[in-house]
Amino acid sequence: MRPIRLAAFLLVLITQMGLGPLATMAPGQAQAQVVSSDPAFPVEDGPVTLTFRANEGDRGLMGHTGDVYIHTGVITNLSAVQDGCGPNAANWRYVRTAWGVNTTQTRMTRTAPDTYTLTIDDIRSWYGVPASEDILRLAMVFRDASGNRTGKGTGSCDVFLDLSRGDVAVSIVSPAASALEPVVRSEPGTIDIRAVSLPTVDDLTLFVDGAAVYTVANDTLDWSLPLMSPGRVDVRVEARQGAETASDSFYAVLVDAPSDAPRPVGIVDGITYDPTDASRVTLSVYAPYKSFIHVIGDFNDWEIHPDGALHRDAIREDSVHWWITLDGLEPGREYAFQYVMDGTLRLADPYAEKVLSPEDAFIPASIYPDLKPYPEGQTLHAVSIFETAQEAFVWTVNDFERPPAHELVIYELLVRDFLAQHDWSTLIDTLGYLERLGVNAIELMPPNEFEGNSSWGYNPSFHFAVDKYYGPADDLKRFVDAAHARGMAVIMDIVLNHTFGQSPLARQYWSGGQPSAQNPWFNAVCAHPSDGTCFGVDFNHESPETRAYVDRVTRHWLTEYRMDGFRFDLTKGFTNNNSGGNYDADRIAIVKRMMDGLYAVDPDAYVILEHWTGLTEERQLAEHGAMVWANITHGFQQSAMGYASGADISGIWFGRRSWTLPNVVAYMESHDEERLMAKNVAFGNASGSYSTQDLPTALDRMKSGAAFLLTTPGPKMIWQFGELGYDVSIDFNGRTGEKPIRWSYLDHPDRARLRDTYEALIRLRAAHEVFTSPSTAIVQDLGGLVKSQVLTLGASGASAVVVGNFDVVERTVSLTLPEGGTWFDFFGRRSMEFGSAGASHVLEWTLAPGQFHVFLDEEPRVTPPEGLMTVDVEGLEPSSRATQDGRAVLHATWPNPLRKGTDGQMAFEIAAPGPVTVELYSMLGQRVAVLVNGYRTAGRHQLVLPVGKLSAGSYVVRLVTAGGQTTSRTITVF
Repeated sequence: MRPIRLAAFLLVLITQMGLGPLATMAPGQAQAQVVSSDPAFPVEDGPVTLTFRANEGDRGLMGHTGDVYIHTGVITNLSAVQDGCGPNAANWRYVRTAWGVNTTQTRMTRTAPDTYTLTIDDIRSWYGVPASEDILRLAMVFRDASGNRTGKGTGSCDVFLDLSRGDVAVSIVSPAASALEPVVRSEPGTIDIRAVSLPTVDDLTLFVDGAAVYTVANDTLDWSLPLMSPGRVDVRVEARQGAETASDSFYAVLVDAPSDAPRPVGIVDGITYDPTDASRVTLSVYAPYKSFIHVIGDFNDWEIHPDGALHRDAIREDSVHWWITLDGLEPGREYAFQYVMDGTLRLADPYAEKVLSPEDAFIPASIYPDLKPYPEGQTLHAVSIFETAQEAFVWTVNDFERPPAHELVIYELLVRDFLAQHDWSTLIDTLGYLERLGVNAIELMPPNEFEGNSSWGYNPSFHFAVDKYYGPADDLKRFVDAAHARGMAVIMDIVLNHTFGQSPLARQYWSGGQPSAQNPWFNAVCAHPSDGTCFGVDFNHESPETRAYVDRVTRHWLTEYRMDGFRFDLTKGFTNNNSGGNYDADRIAIVKRMMDGLYAVDPDAYVILEHWTGLTEERQLAEHGAMVWANITHGFQQSAMGYASGADISGIWFGRRSWTLPNVVAYMESHDEERLMAKNVAFGNASGSYSTQDLPTALDRMKSGAAFLLTTPGPKMIWQFGELGYDVSIDFNGRTGEKPIRWSYLDHPDRARLRDTYEALIRLRAAHEVFTSPSTAIVQDLGGLVKSQVLTLGASGASAVVVGNFDVVERTVSLTLPEGGTWFDFFGRRSMEFGSAGASHVLEWTLAPGQFHVFLDEEPRVTPPEGLMTVDVEGLEPSSRATQDGRAVLHATWPNPLRKGTDGQMAFEIAAPGPVTVELYSMLGQRVAVLVNGYRTAGRHQLVLPVGKLSAGSYVVRLVTAGGQTTSRTITVF
């Protein structure tokens, strides 16, 4: 495609119409840049008046009526980066005020709607730049008083104003145009041109399509250029000073009326490849209310040309599709492109499966090899990619059977904070770890293209493209395929409540910092401000365009990437009613419709909702097949720290909602909650020498929580590294900022034992139906710090019991076993007799702090490793045992092993009152300490093990009563 040159025609037309120099234009007239200056070429030691136009650039402050402040600094010869946008932004120096600080010196003066000025008497002194440093440019961002709304340049870039260095220079100040922002008109007329230069120039010359048409011997050139016939014209103004020259240029296009033609059969919005011709592709975009649209890209030098005009397929004004077929393409080559709407609005295709952005420059080649470079300097904003003759991905697993939803153990992970080499290929290498852990599903935090590189992913920009920060799209397919080969499902976290300002759907109809009333996909303002789900730009889920878009998004990931389902973020916001926490029938209908759309594609796909509404709504959606998140984090946090207030964790079981469907995904931690271990070590409770802030003790208590979570029927979820006791706060480096990656935890014995405990519980859960069946009946007592639940599977009669002491002191638990007889202590790897077989049995058990047990009435089908219980299993005993057996009992040590420099605790029981001696011996038989020596009443007693001054090693505790009864235990100090 080549521009149509109009120089000869224009010269004739100028002569015939008498057009030429403009003698009446006042200085500064029609300057429509984001920022203009007076003088046009300010110098670093002189004054300048800046004029900011809020209706230019990104228009973030357009229509704003309150105060506007300039946030500004300078770019000097010492700035490491002196130009650029986004991740490549220039390095500001001598910033006048911190962000958000409002001063009279930085408040702009409003001179007209969307127009503001600021006068600086002396640039160098105003910014405080020393004379030894050269000021090259002024850097600016404009904001409202709160700092929540900003005005920037096109592409949301910082605004810059170059300072003059005394060299020859020229600037076309009218029209507001450049090589990247040409003048595009749909009606014939004239273009008023003004160019200014320094007073020292000899002359200025105007060139039209390369031919000189006008010269003035001063520093200002005014000209009226006719644009009367469809086509393109190139304009350049050259300043001459002796032998030196400088120039500025733009081009203008007069577009023809769009051609009306129906889209070819089979064409849908987005990119459609011709199955019979790899040199052809058809592009289609939905754009009602637009007057004309062009496509620009690698194939036409990123310039607007008449043969890049799209055809219009109009049903009515508010339903218009535009399309174009491109021919002569090189098969297998990646082409970048954009749509230009109404001559100025540059947009990537929202359905593109790959996009390029300026921040791609910061993605290492090791993550994304041979990534096509962003066309820097040729266009603005993100660009789309198409490629004909692509090789189809070859799947190796075509018969994957998803785990039943009620048996899911989901591992939620953020690739960025899970792997130092944050890519899909490395994640494939990590699947062995997850498989050994026993999880059967992996939930990926949003992997589709989001704003920036480092993110949680809840700021989506393109819903069909894989974010390149994690590597090529085919590598994600390889990851899904590899997970399926190991029997693990892959669930995609997806955000359809909102998007953000980089989304082409949002930018297509934008006004005053928000979607305009014409936007078919979004509400102009968030429709539900009282429900806590107003983020970014709010999707209008009642719009037919949004519904069609949502259905395409879910179908794309189910079919193209074989995702096994979705976790939908913030479905509470899928409404246009400001219903808060009240029942919202419209919201239920919207979510059910979306579910039906994806079930039509994949009837067995998982649907998990972050809904956070009343139980009535969640129940109705669960009855429609959805699973809902159940946040039990606070209860587990309080329990792990040893505080009774708020320690209720009964919500881990769907039966607490009086549901018969096991559609509650309960978890101790998610991406969104503070880590339990961070709370433990910072705020945990203590009693004597027992402290939940002590690392080994805190890790030990995480086992108790996992025991209750993972042995309760219904789908469950684990947050990454929770099985290793991740203890870095969620607020480290900012809530959503990057967190340390701690695979080194595997080398820590206590953390490794915690991981092994998770694995043992997950394997036990999978081996015994009582822990997964929706038919399991449960008697819970999970509200306090002494917790228990009795599980009974009616069909088989199998039963299990989980007990735990989350207090920081010894406590007794009392419960009724469904039947007496032989029970199996899973972690104790032993059998125990409780009462008589065939009848229920009431028992009271005394537990050391942090101690827990899982019992089954049948022999476990899996065996845990030894040494997972750091509190000796025999510490769980009927409290009357010493009396019944007529002997003394020396109970468990906790914690065990004991950390050098801290004291431990122990308990003993005697059947009858009398003198008692408890002594501590080394393994060589040397008495180290006398712990008890005197009269004690019958019953249970607690003692302190003063190991603070002991050397590392093993020791024997020996108890002797008056009746000659002796018992001993071995403890370890490290």
